[in-house]
This record gives sequence, C-alpha cells and structure tokens, in this order.
Amino acid sequence: MWKKIEHKWKGSDIELKVPDCVKKEYEDDDIICYPPAKELFTAFNLCHFNKVRVVIIGQDPYPGEGEADGMAFSMKELKKDSNSLYSYIIPRLKEVYGKDIHTDGGDLSNWAKQGVLLLNSALSYMVPIEKQIYKLNKEKKKTTKHVNKLKTAKGEAPHLKRIKEIEDKISRLKSKNHPQDNHWKDLIIKVLQRINNINNRKICFLLWGAHAVNIFNEAVDKPNHIVLTCAHPSPKANRANFPFAKNHHFTTVNMIQSLQNEEEIDWSIPGPKK
Repeated sequence: MWKKIEHKWKGSDIELKVPDCVKKEYEDDDIICYPPAKELFTAFNLCHFNKVRVVIIGQDPYPGEGEADGMAFSMKELKKDSNSLYSYIIPRLKEVYGKDIHTDGGDLSNWAKQGVLLLNSALSYMVPIEKQIYKLNKEKKKTTKHVNKLKTAKGEAPHLKRIKEIEDKISRLKSKNHPQDNHWKDLIIKVLQRINNINNRKICFLLWGAHAVNIFNEAVDKPNHIVLTCAHPSPKANRANFPFAKNHHFTTVNMIQSLQNEEEIDWSIPGPKK
C-alpha cells in the first residue's frame, strides 16, 4: 500500500515518506485515523513544488468521519457546523468579495491547483484511544438496554454478538500505546525550508494562529518571502488582537500576484457537481 502513496514531491528533491509510527497506526484495524491513507499527500499532489505561490499552514486534519481530505482547512463536503471553513473562512471571503464569489463547497482543490499549498503541520490525525473507548462504551450501554427489552432469544442474538465485539475491541484498545506526538514535524519543517529557499518568485506564507507561527519560526530563521499573520480561524481565537475576521490576506495575496505579473488566485470554493 505504502509504495503507491509515497513518492518524491514533483519538481523538488523532497521525498514524501510516511513515518513508520504513522504506518503502524493506519495498519492497526482497531485504530481510527484521518484522512484515508491514500489522501495523506493530496496537498502535494495537487500543488507541485514549482507551482507554489501561497502556503497556508493549518494544524491537524479535521477529526470527523468523511471530513479530512489531505489539505489544510479543506473538507470533502462542507459541513454546516462550527469548523474553520464554514464558520470563519467562508464568511470572510463573502465579506471581501460579496456576490462575486461562489462558496458552496468544502473542497479546496481549486485553490491547490492554482499554487496554494494547504499544508497541515500534522498530515494525519489519530482519534485518541480514550475517545474511542468512550464512544464504544456508549454504544455498549445503548445496545445492552436494547437487549433487555427484547423477549426472544432470536432477537437478542445479533445484539449480544455486537456487545461481545465491543468488549473485545475495548480490551484491545486498552492494551495499545499510541502517543499523540506530531510524527510529521521533520517533513513539514523540511518542506517550509525548501520553499523559503525559492528565489525566482515571491511566495506568500499565510500563518493563521500561534501554532502556524511557531512551526514556521522553528523551520525558518530568515524569511525570504512575504509572511502574513492573523489569529487562527476558530472560536478560541475570536478575541485575539488580530482576529481572523479582520485579516486582508486574500486581497493582499492577489495584489502581490499582480505585482509579479501573475494571475490572481480565484478564491472561490465550488460546490459538488450536480
């Protein structure tokens, strides 16, 4: 499986390798990881090194089923809840561009294909074991109540089997040790350093939040490009000195593209094709 996923980032000398500990997590049938393994390097596959114009640094992939797609802040399908894209990024785009922009979707492939590297500081997310056990215990409790209401052995059988499966899985999970470390840090730092050394064009680094600023500063001693910062697009950062809702990053990036005689970024987020 990994031979089909790992490769050299097109246009660069960087090997996109999956850390051994991450491989172990994905290969463990009891562990839940996002995004799917085949999508771990989507951001790089859609935005080749020699096409990078903008780097947006995120944190972890979205933690819900069917959400993360291998690109920072991007979602396979837009979920209308309190996530960064729906609650902060899209409203800011609408404030800036009004009716001139379409933001019906969650998939940011349109940005990536134009040279926007949507780079999470961790390319995978493992659901913490304690959370998995908590969810399984809730299911066990609900299933047990259902069994108690049934009168026939025939009706009980599949539910009793499920309870046994849950108990077995909880037992296996309790025996595992998967620390929540950022196993991707070395690769992310290498990528940021390599992009910072590009000298034939100005790259815009958009650092949204302290986490993005910290990993960028750890990777880059002396920025050779344009660095724009603001708070992370989340409710926790809503009261920051420079909240996300007040940033002018989208228009500033396009002004810089124009100064370099490059096409402006189309920041629209098209919905799924009907």
